[in-house]
Amino acid sequence: MSNNPVGTTLADMQAGMGAWKSGGIEILMAREAEERRKQAMISDWLNSDPNLAYQARLGQLRPGLSDFFGSQLGTYYNRYQGELANEARVSSELPTRTFSSFLNPINFEQEYAGLSPYRRGFNLSRSAPSARWLNW
Repeated sequence: MSNNPVGTTLADMQAGMGAWKSGGIEILMAREAEERRKQAMISDWLNSDPNLAYQARLGQLRPGLSDFFGSQLGTYYNRYQGELANEARVSSELPTRTFSSFLNPINFEQEYAGLSPYRRGFNLSRSAPSARWLNW
């Protein structure tokens, strides 16, 4: 490759671009590997404690729903343990499913909508007490 940019041939320029492109790809691959490593660390940290995984999942919900489901960790953790027991019984192997992977497909909006108004916290007798008839 010549030191004179004016006297640079097309082949020299293509060789230089090839070296730059391969270096750029290596940098991108290194960044992607670093991002995957960070995601794996976060995932491992969340899976280390069921409460962390549950709170992270609730953080994706709108505020009213996250408030409603905030006290229901025990309910969902018991369902998770029941499913693990069923998986172990059926497959005769130790299950590898994490609590986070159990929570991901749950549609909290749909579960909330399926509850009765009373279970959702709407108690009409508090806001509109029953009428009393007075016999004269």
